[in-house]
Amino acid sequence: PSNELSATPGLPGTPTLVTAVAGTGSVLLSWTQPSGGGARIQGYNVYLATSSGAESSTPLNASLITRTRVTVNGLTSGTGYYFVVRAVNRNSI
Repeated sequence: PSNELSATPGLPGTPTLVTAVAGTGSVLLSWTQPSGGGARIQGYNVYLATSSGAESSTPLNASLITRTRVTVNGLTSGTGYYFVVRAVNRNSI
């Protein structure tokens, strides 16, 4: 037999949220693609909370977002929201 090697697929980098533009009952989010990880990224999940650091573990989107911007609808006007975007690696689905 051959010699044994091990390998660990890399995780995608971290996207950076750039803008959160509030509308009536909605927010338009945009972010930058992680540097060096574009080829491995399947898409993005968006998470929200009404207090900082308390984002849900369940993404808002039912399917992966494949672009670097999304409008989140169905929000309550006058309520503050916090968002986190996570890149999803092709190997982690």
